Amino acid sequence: MTKHQTYNTDDQAALTADRTTLSLLVAGSLMAGLYLLTLGRSNFNISTSVYQLALQTLALVFYWSYRYYRHRLRSRHLVIVVAFSLFFCLLVIWMAPLSTDLYYYVFYAKIFNDYGANPYATYLNNFPNDNFFEIIPKGWSTLRLPYGPLWLLIYAPVQAIAGEHIFTNLILFKLLAIGAFLAGGALLYFLLRQRAGPGLAYPLLLYFWNPLLISEIAKDGHHDSWVALLLLLALFCYYKGWRWLVLMPVLLASFFKFVPAILLPIVYLFLVRQEPNWRRRATFTVGALILPLGALYGSLKLLVPMPTVLSLFGQARLVYASIFSYALVPYSPHSALPIHDPRLIGWSLGFFAAAYVLVAICARGGLLDLAKAIAYALLAYLMFGAFWVMPWYFVWVIPLLLLLPAPYPKLAVYISLIAFLSYYLFNQVEVGFAIALPLVVVLAPIAWFVKRVTHLDLWKYV
Repeated sequence: MTKHQTYNTDDQAALTADRTTLSLLVAGSLMAGLYLLTLGRSNFNISTSVYQLALQTLALVFYWSYRYYRHRLRSRHLVIVVAFSLFFCLLVIWMAPLSTDLYYYVFYAKIFNDYGANPYATYLNNFPNDNFFEIIPKGWSTLRLPYGPLWLLIYAPVQAIAGEHIFTNLILFKLLAIGAFLAGGALLYFLLRQRAGPGLAYPLLLYFWNPLLISEIAKDGHHDSWVALLLLLALFCYYKGWRWLVLMPVLLASFFKFVPAILLPIVYLFLVRQEPNWRRRATFTVGALILPLGALYGSLKLLVPMPTVLSLFGQARLVYASIFSYALVPYSPHSALPIHDPRLIGWSLGFFAAAYVLVAICARGGLLDLAKAIAYALLAYLMFGAFWVMPWYFVWVIPLLLLLPAPYPKLAVYISLIAFLSYYLFNQVEVGFAIALPLVVVLAPIAWFVKRVTHLDLWKYV
């Protein structure tokens, strides 16, 4: 290559980088305006049709970013990506949450702080004279605290600082969720740096600009960002070679929100299989699981109330439908049956059990294999095993999918957009997945056949 050709190549690369930078600034500014218009709808007098159009445009800009920046982003663009993410959070943190969960967070912590009440043994309705009682929505006020003792240990002091000002409570609780979101992004950045191959900035763009994460964490203040952070911390421990510490973040996540407890057997089996003999496996089991579990339980019990088995059993909700049930009913000859029909529940739980056992049996390998096993288990739970699914539950799995190589980031994008649009357009996340799942089932064999015959990968164009 001549010197002149080298200069031309360098000039072309610089021009491409400048175009990428400019397009990032334009796309980020457009998304900021759309976040302001859609998530702050209560502040604007706009019609439903305009709101829905703006919402779909926001999703379309994110989808365009996913398609356009796949091979264009460089590490130097991360500053722009993170700066816009912080700006998005700053815009939406002041907005009223669409979900009412944040108000319940505040009141659960308040009755513990002000009245010394055990939120696992009492109801919010038992405190009608509290000055927050009239502000709190009454839909779930007869439900005991559905979160773990670690949640109470973290959130109760923040509520004590916020005191009697509901707005201050909401903002501080949102800041807690945003802090976990940013810390999770930092861990994701570090883990991506260790992964072989280019494209560090691209999955981080899909994380920091993700409309599902921005809306559910920064705007609605959902604490699921803490679960995602702890799962990423477990992967970080594994990468650093701290195998005896890997289970501790999963235990912490289980004591924060109970669902991650389903991951303990899978992660434990993944780790214990790597021990060379039964003696080492027994030592690992005691040192990495039994002793930390006992120490964590004992420490939390000294500081905050602990839920009982009976109180946990009371949280079970099998009277609704899994995403699988919603997808199955329109195609069933018994479609007139309610979606909480026992047969549908049985089928759904059966598929979850089969998927869970398969993941547990096959879970072995390295860092990315562990991330994949955790992601598969959570997706199986959300699609088949959960009978009360909300969009913010997918916050647990999005960072894990973005850590993995293609095609998993594509799956993260589609899950994010389906959950986001379903919730804001239909107020029901199951609707979007009930439409998408049958389409995937139909298209998957077609795409496989076309690839076998023509070597054309149809999924690449989606």
